[in-house]
Amino acid sequence: MDIVTDPIIPPALQEEGFRNGRSVGMVPLMTVGPTVMSIPTGQAFLAMQAAAAADGVNLTLVKLSGFRTMAQQIWLSKNPPVKNGIVSKVAAPGKSNHQGGVAVDIASASGPPYGPENAVFKWLKANAARFGFDNKEGASVREPWHWTYLAATRPYV
Repeated sequence: MDIVTDPIIPPALQEEGFRNGRSVGMVPLMTVGPTVMSIPTGQAFLAMQAAAAADGVNLTLVKLSGFRTMAQQIWLSKNPPVKNGIVSKVAAPGKSNHQGGVAVDIASASGPPYGPENAVFKWLKANAARFGFDNKEGASVREPWHWTYLAATRPYV
């Protein structure tokens, strides 16, 4: 996958965001690869992606891995993904960091970085904090691909 260096920022691309079951108002969004996320999250991701590429690591995004509308989160909660025969946990509508535009699901070329031996996961564990990303929430539900941009949580979430 090519690194996205010129993200498309459509005029007035914003959606209502949610955190802890409450609306946080309209969240300005930008397109990054196959998904959208808050502008601060997208800018930080692009900087992190470029640094990873300089180290020979390819960070890619999963479709719908950034911002999710309420309708998307409701659909996902009713149709949770099944991985290796196990139904994935999905946050209740209004309770997902994806709905604030600050959570992203990061994969490697071969799929999500499921384990500690995966190069993408190793790189993220060592470097993501420099760019404001944290995996504590993802680790708590066994989702090493789920990263939250903490610096953006104040104005939007």
